[in-house]
Amino acid sequence: PDCLQDFKPQVIHIFVANGIASALTCILVFPELRRIRFPENRQLLLDMLQYSWPVMVGGLAYVANENADKLLIARWSGEEANGIYAACYKLGVFMTLYITAFRMGAEPFFFSHAHKEDARMKYSKIMTWFVMFGSVFLVAVVINIDWLASIFLRQKVYLSGLAIVPVILLANLFSGIYTNLSVWYKLSDRTQFGMYISILGGVLTLVTLWLLVPKWGIFGGALSTLSTYAMMAAISWYFGQRMYPVPYRTGRLLCIISLAFGTSVLSFFVFRENFTARLALFGVFLITLIWMEKKEIQALVRGES
Repeated sequence: PDCLQDFKPQVIHIFVANGIASALTCILVFPELRRIRFPENRQLLLDMLQYSWPVMVGGLAYVANENADKLLIARWSGEEANGIYAACYKLGVFMTLYITAFRMGAEPFFFSHAHKEDARMKYSKIMTWFVMFGSVFLVAVVINIDWLASIFLRQKVYLSGLAIVPVILLANLFSGIYTNLSVWYKLSDRTQFGMYISILGGVLTLVTLWLLVPKWGIFGGALSTLSTYAMMAAISWYFGQRMYPVPYRTGRLLCIISLAFGTSVLSFFVFRENFTARLALFGVFLITLIWMEKKEIQALVRGES
């Protein structure tokens, strides 16, 4: 149409599109919203608020943590560097989608099985399988990074920042591990710990960005993201093992993560120009992972997991 010939997209149109999508969502779920009734039990309402408000504050801190790097890299390294960083960061969307799908299915499972005798053992198995599949995602994306970049990045200027992708993928994997570990404070009604950890993560993000970005540019931003999520996962694991112990196979999981990241680094920095060698490396990684976790895989095949 003639009215669209002179149309130039602007930043405000992103907010308009999100607003329209949110309004349509509200319209679609309005019949369900009408059925919501506040509990007549005042104490129950207070208990619900006490449980949920730290989750809300922690969520806000998490969002700030997610976006601080883009804002500060633009300030300390320039808009062009930030554009490269943001573009390459998009390749971490594969891990993000995996984590989102996991969260949607896992959290209802955690709550529905909380009172069963074998609940904690099941939580441990879920963590093992989450790390296994996440590690495969990590290596698979790095192995195929060039053609993925040609699809999602397109402009050659962005290719200079591809070195951050393995780090960002690993950071997102630790973010998913933290989500998995959060079961302890949600099931034990200690959601304030999640708030504290998220706020501490935001502080660490600001400090590490201030230390690393001026020296290492966008790679410093990626290392900041990795250090923050790894720290949040480590703190959550530490307190969780004392307040709601789950028999995670921590040493084995760290070995799997190290194997995946080491394979990714070799693929990107040593065999970048040899796709056949990268595929062979991926095969070796899969065989090693299957050998390491053959008991878990056999148990799954027998229907025991």
